Amino acid sequence: LGRGIRQMLEAGYGRARIWEFRDMANELRDCASDCLPFEEYIVQSGDSLDAICRRFAKQGMALSYGWINSFNGKPIFNTNLRLEQKLKLPAQALHLEAWRGERLLLLYAGDDYLVGAYQASFGKEGNATPLGEFTLGDFLREPVFWQQGGDPVPFGNPENPLGTRWMGFSENTDYGIHGNTDADETIGSFESLGCIRMHNSEVEELFELLPRGGK
Repeated sequence: LGRGIRQMLEAGYGRARIWEFRDMANELRDCASDCLPFEEYIVQSGDSLDAICRRFAKQGMALSYGWINSFNGKPIFNTNLRLEQKLKLPAQALHLEAWRGERLLLLYAGDDYLVGAYQASFGKEGNATPLGEFTLGDFLREPVFWQQGGDPVPFGNPENPLGTRWMGFSENTDYGIHGNTDADETIGSFESLGCIRMHNSEVEELFELLPRGGK
Protein backbone atom coordinates (compact mmCIF):
# COMPACT_ATOMS: atom_id res chain seq x y z
CA LEU A 1 0.00 0.00 0.00
CA GLY A 2 2.75 2.46 0.92
CA ARG A 3 4.55 2.04 -2.39
CA GLY A 4 1.27 2.13 -4.30
CA ILE A 5 0.13 5.40 -2.71
CA ARG A 6 3.49 7.00 -3.50
CA GLN A 7 3.26 5.84 -7.12
CA MET A 8 -0.29 7.20 -7.40
CA LEU A 9 0.83 10.60 -6.17
CA GLU A 10 3.77 10.64 -8.58
CA ALA A 11 1.34 9.74 -11.38
CA GLY A 12 -0.88 12.72 -10.56
CA TYR A 13 -3.77 11.20 -8.58
CA GLY A 14 -5.52 13.86 -6.53
CA ARG A 15 -5.93 14.18 -2.80
CA ALA A 16 -9.51 12.87 -2.74
CA ARG A 17 -8.46 9.59 -4.33
CA ILE A 18 -5.56 9.13 -1.94
CA TRP A 19 -7.72 10.03 1.06
CA GLU A 20 -9.87 6.94 0.40
CA PHE A 21 -7.00 4.84 1.79
CA ARG A 22 -6.74 6.65 5.12
CA ASP A 23 -8.73 4.08 7.11
CA MET A 24 -6.63 1.29 5.62
CA ALA A 25 -3.45 3.07 6.75
CA ASN A 26 -4.85 3.31 10.29
CA GLU A 27 -5.66 -0.40 10.23
CA LEU A 28 -2.09 -1.14 9.13
CA ARG A 29 -0.78 0.82 12.11
CA ASP A 30 -2.97 -1.25 14.43
CA CYS A 31 -1.40 -4.49 13.19
CA ALA A 32 2.15 -3.19 12.60
CA SER A 33 3.70 -5.54 15.18
CA ASP A 34 2.42 -8.51 13.14
CA CYS A 35 4.26 -7.28 10.05
CA LEU A 36 7.36 -5.34 11.06
CA PRO A 37 10.55 -6.37 12.87
CA PHE A 38 10.98 -5.56 16.55
CA GLU A 39 13.21 -6.14 19.56
CA GLU A 40 11.66 -7.55 22.70
CA TYR A 41 12.32 -5.63 25.90
CA ILE A 42 11.41 -6.38 29.51
CA VAL A 43 10.63 -3.34 31.67
CA GLN A 44 13.13 -2.81 34.48
CA SER A 45 12.88 -1.02 37.79
CA GLY A 46 12.92 2.76 37.30
CA ASP A 47 12.07 2.58 33.60
CA SER A 48 9.89 5.11 31.83
CA LEU A 49 8.97 5.20 28.16
CA ASP A 50 11.04 8.36 27.67
CA ALA A 51 14.06 6.74 29.35
CA ILE A 52 13.72 3.67 27.12
CA CYS A 53 13.59 5.92 24.03
CA ARG A 54 16.72 7.80 25.12
CA ARG A 55 18.59 4.58 25.92
CA PHE A 56 17.87 2.99 22.56
CA ALA A 57 18.54 6.23 20.69
CA LYS A 58 22.19 5.78 21.74
CA GLN A 59 22.07 2.43 19.92
CA GLY A 60 20.70 4.00 16.75
CA MET A 61 17.00 3.11 17.27
CA ALA A 62 14.79 6.15 16.73
CA LEU A 63 11.79 5.58 18.99
CA SER A 64 9.00 7.64 20.49
CA TYR A 65 6.73 6.54 23.29
CA GLY A 66 3.69 7.05 21.05
CA TRP A 67 5.10 4.64 18.45
CA ILE A 68 6.01 2.11 21.16
CA ASN A 69 2.47 2.32 22.55
CA SER A 70 0.83 2.01 19.14
CA PHE A 71 3.10 -0.91 18.21
CA ASN A 72 2.06 -2.71 21.41
CA GLY A 73 -1.67 -2.08 20.96
CA LYS A 74 -1.86 0.63 23.63
CA PRO A 75 -3.32 4.16 23.42
CA ILE A 76 -0.74 6.53 21.94
CA PHE A 77 -0.84 8.90 24.92
CA ASN A 78 -0.44 6.16 27.55
CA THR A 79 2.61 6.53 29.83
CA ASN A 80 2.03 3.63 32.25
CA LEU A 81 4.50 0.76 32.58
CA ARG A 82 4.66 -2.17 34.98
CA LEU A 83 7.72 -4.02 36.19
CA GLU A 84 8.72 -6.95 33.93
CA GLN A 85 6.18 -5.95 31.31
CA LYS A 86 7.17 -7.24 27.87
CA LEU A 87 7.38 -4.60 25.16
CA LYS A 88 7.95 -4.92 21.45
CA LEU A 89 10.28 -2.09 20.39
CA PRO A 90 9.79 -1.40 16.66
CA ALA A 91 13.02 -1.66 14.69
CA GLN A 92 11.87 0.69 11.93
CA ALA A 93 11.61 4.39 12.65
CA LEU A 94 8.73 6.57 11.54
CA HIS A 95 9.20 9.38 9.03
CA LEU A 96 6.80 11.82 7.42
CA GLU A 97 6.35 12.57 3.73
CA ALA A 98 4.74 15.95 3.05
CA TRP A 99 3.16 16.19 -0.42
CA ARG A 100 2.81 19.92 -0.96
CA GLY A 101 0.67 19.88 -4.12
CA GLU A 102 -1.94 17.58 -2.58
CA ARG A 103 -1.72 19.07 0.95
CA LEU A 104 -1.20 15.61 2.40
CA LEU A 105 1.06 14.11 5.06
CA LEU A 106 1.89 10.40 4.89
CA LEU A 107 3.41 8.64 7.88
CA TYR A 108 5.69 5.68 7.09
CA ALA A 109 7.46 3.03 9.15
CA GLY A 110 10.69 2.24 7.34
CA ASP A 111 10.66 2.87 3.61
CA ASP A 112 7.21 1.71 2.55
CA TYR A 113 4.91 0.65 5.40
CA LEU A 114 2.13 3.27 5.59
CA VAL A 115 0.77 3.89 9.11
CA GLY A 116 -1.06 7.20 8.81
CA ALA A 117 -2.41 9.91 6.52
CA TYR A 118 -3.34 13.49 7.40
CA GLN A 119 -4.62 16.57 5.61
CA ALA A 120 -2.67 19.76 6.19
CA SER A 121 -2.37 23.36 5.03
CA PHE A 122 0.75 24.51 3.22
CA GLY A 123 2.18 27.90 2.28
CA LYS A 124 0.14 30.30 0.20
CA GLU A 125 1.39 31.98 -2.96
CA GLY A 126 4.51 33.99 -2.18
CA ASN A 127 5.14 31.97 0.99
CA ALA A 128 5.48 28.46 -0.39
CA THR A 129 6.43 25.67 1.99
CA PRO A 130 10.08 24.82 1.15
CA LEU A 131 10.88 21.55 -0.59
CA GLY A 132 13.59 19.16 0.57
CA GLU A 133 14.49 16.83 3.40
CA PHE A 134 14.30 18.30 6.88
CA THR A 135 15.05 17.09 10.40
CA LEU A 136 12.56 17.63 13.22
CA GLY A 137 14.37 19.48 15.97
CA ASP A 138 12.39 21.49 18.54
CA PHE A 139 9.29 19.71 19.89
CA LEU A 140 7.17 22.18 21.90
CA ARG A 141 3.97 21.22 23.73
CA GLU A 142 2.78 24.78 24.41
CA PRO A 143 4.34 26.87 21.65
CA VAL A 144 4.86 30.60 21.93
CA PHE A 145 4.57 32.59 18.69
CA TRP A 146 7.60 34.85 18.23
CA GLN A 147 6.31 37.38 15.73
CA GLN A 148 8.84 39.46 13.85
CA GLY A 149 9.11 42.99 15.24
CA GLY A 150 6.53 42.39 17.95
CA ASP A 151 6.02 40.93 21.39
CA PRO A 152 5.84 37.14 21.79
CA VAL A 153 2.30 35.77 21.76
CA PRO A 154 1.86 33.22 24.59
CA PHE A 155 0.36 29.79 24.28
CA GLY A 156 -3.43 29.85 24.55
CA ASN A 157 -3.75 33.43 23.27
CA PRO A 158 -6.23 33.54 20.35
CA GLU A 159 -3.69 35.61 18.41
CA ASN A 160 -1.18 32.73 18.55
CA PRO A 161 -1.55 30.81 15.24
CA LEU A 162 0.54 27.78 16.30
CA GLY A 163 -2.18 25.83 18.10
CA THR A 164 -1.22 23.18 20.63
CA ARG A 165 2.04 21.73 19.24
CA TRP A 166 5.15 22.74 17.30
CA MET A 167 7.75 20.54 15.57
CA GLY A 168 10.42 22.76 14.05
CA PHE A 169 12.79 22.11 11.14
CA SER A 170 16.39 22.08 12.32
CA GLU A 171 17.72 23.24 8.96
CA ASN A 172 15.40 26.26 8.78
CA THR A 173 13.95 27.26 12.12
CA ASP A 174 11.41 29.62 10.53
CA TYR A 175 9.42 26.57 9.42
CA GLY A 176 7.78 23.65 11.15
CA ILE A 177 4.67 21.55 11.62
CA HIS A 178 2.09 22.98 14.02
CA GLY A 179 -1.55 23.10 15.01
CA ASN A 180 -4.01 25.94 14.54
CA THR A 181 -5.92 28.34 16.77
CA ASP A 182 -9.08 29.44 14.97
CA ALA A 183 -8.70 28.36 11.34
CA ASP A 184 -9.74 24.72 11.49
CA GLU A 185 -11.87 25.02 8.36
CA THR A 186 -8.82 26.05 6.29
CA ILE A 187 -6.88 22.81 6.90
CA GLY A 188 -6.18 21.24 3.52
CA SER A 189 -5.68 24.53 1.66
CA PHE A 190 -2.78 26.81 0.73
CA GLU A 191 -3.08 29.49 3.42
CA SER A 192 -0.11 29.37 5.79
CA LEU A 193 3.03 31.52 5.74
CA GLY A 194 5.07 28.45 4.76
CA CYS A 195 4.64 26.12 7.71
CA ILE A 196 2.63 22.90 7.65
CA ARG A 197 -0.56 23.46 9.65
CA MET A 198 -2.75 20.65 11.01
CA HIS A 199 -5.84 20.04 13.12
CA ASN A 200 -4.80 20.24 16.78
CA SER A 201 -5.98 16.72 17.59
CA GLU A 202 -3.93 15.30 14.72
CA VAL A 203 -0.76 17.30 15.35
CA GLU A 204 -0.94 16.15 18.98
CA GLU A 205 -1.06 12.53 17.78
CA LEU A 206 1.81 13.05 15.35
CA PHE A 207 3.82 14.83 18.06
CA GLU A 208 3.79 11.63 20.14
CA LEU A 209 4.46 9.28 17.20
CA LEU A 210 7.38 10.97 15.45
CA PRO A 211 10.85 10.53 16.97
CA ARG A 212 13.02 13.48 17.94
CA GLY A 213 15.41 13.94 15.05
CA GLY A 214 12.94 12.30 12.65
CA LYS A 215 12.82 13.23 9.01
